[in-house]
Amino acid sequence: MGPFLDALAERFTVYAPEHPGTAPGEPDAIREVDSLWDLILCYDELLEHLGLSEVMLVGHSFGAMMACEVAALRPRASGAWC
Repeated sequence: MGPFLDALAERFTVYAPEHPGTAPGEPDAIREVDSLWDLILCYDELLEHLGLSEVMLVGHSFGAMMACEVAALRPRASGAWC
């Protein structure tokens, strides 16, 4: 996961999804996402599927933007560290 996520995992449950189209062997996955809003909804759906009603979101660069956007979509359930 990397040192930062490893350190977080010492105290929290960490989910570190890869953005569509960035995982090795899945270059065509991004074709399923047509806009930034689609990607935000994908992450919201993931949180619902995992049954996570309250989460802290962390990201760097594009991931930070996504964390902030998802937190804006679900402000009462999310804290974002952007």
